[in-house]
Amino acid sequence: MQRTCLGLVFYVDQNLDSNKFVKPLKALGVHVERHRDHFASNEADVRWIPYTAQKGWVAMTTDKKIKLSEAERQAIIQAQARMLFLHQKQDLPIEKLAANFVKTFPEIRQFFEGCVAPCLASLRRPSDPRVKGPGTVYEIRLK
Repeated sequence: MQRTCLGLVFYVDQNLDSNKFVKPLKALGVHVERHRDHFASNEADVRWIPYTAQKGWVAMTTDKKIKLSEAERQAIIQAQARMLFLHQKQDLPIEKLAANFVKTFPEIRQFFEGCVAPCLASLRRPSDPRVKGPGTVYEIRLK
């Protein structure tokens, strides 16, 4: 299992695999593994979920469908995956997602360092766009 000085490795799926998202995380000192470095762009979620879990990485995505697909839910459970879902409205630039991650990183790190896999969390932005503080990390329970 790979570790960094911040204790975690974060994997960005194809939806977040952009320099605009990755660079601010790396500037914070976060170890980021990119989808493009391990898989083809159209790789099925049921293939990369177990891979990231086996490595001990926290997988990040904006893909809400993963939580709804039975095959993907089973992949999460069987692989004992750790995942962070980032909420992205259509008009929200990816840079804002990265900024929210950076502002909320202490809470994200605390959650994932203390969770027992499989564990899922959702990162929401502050409801008021004028708020300069961090977003909110919510635990997601698999049913």
